[in-house]
Formats: sequence, C-alpha cells, structure tokens
Amino acid sequence: MIQQGILSLILSAFILGIFDSELMLYVGVSLFSFSSAVVVSSLNSMTSKLAAQTEKGTKLGYLRSGGQLGRAFGPLIISIFYWAFGPLLTFSTTGILLLIPLSIFMKIRDYGKVE
Repeated sequence: MIQQGILSLILSAFILGIFDSELMLYVGVSLFSFSSAVVVSSLNSMTSKLAAQTEKGTKLGYLRSGGQLGRAFGPLIISIFYWAFGPLLTFSTTGILLLIPLSIFMKIRDYGKVE
C-alpha cells in the first residue's frame, strides 16, 4: 500500500504541476488526498509491526514527530519554491524526489524482509 500511495503521490505532483483545467486540478488533489490517507496509515502500521515490543512507543513517536515536522516545514518550503520557480518545476522536482522513498519501499517485502 505504501508503494501505491507513493506512486499516486508522484502522479498527483505531475498533474498539479501541469493542470490546465478544473478537472485536472480535482484529479490531482484527489490522488494527493488518497496518498496522504494510505501512506500515513501504512507507515504507522509497518512501524508498529517492525518495532520490538519494548520500542514501539519510541519508534512510533519518532515517526509521528517526523510527520509533524514535515507538515510544519513542507508547505513553507514548497511555497518558497513555487513562487520562485513556478508550479511546473516545483511539482516536477517533488515528483522526481519522491522516487527516492519509492525505491526504498520497493526493496522492502513482507514487513522487513529486504530483497
């Protein structure tokens, strides 16, 4: 599910970077909201399953703290890039950078077995 969510996020980034109609905007935002719901829930589940019983709270706390930092600084950084470079470069770069976590999660199979 994490891979599907990240793929959906990549697609939404490219659509939002080039949209020229209201329909494309709705499609891009819908894919983005799907990604947000799927990726966050799946990461919480995977972290909970991979962490040792005595470390679950700590590991989930780190994950949640990282997510909150992303929610705090992400919009600020993206806004600066958007106004400096425009939507196409901003969203295209975002989509390309999302290939990094996608490649990491493509190596993970069955909760922790790396192939």
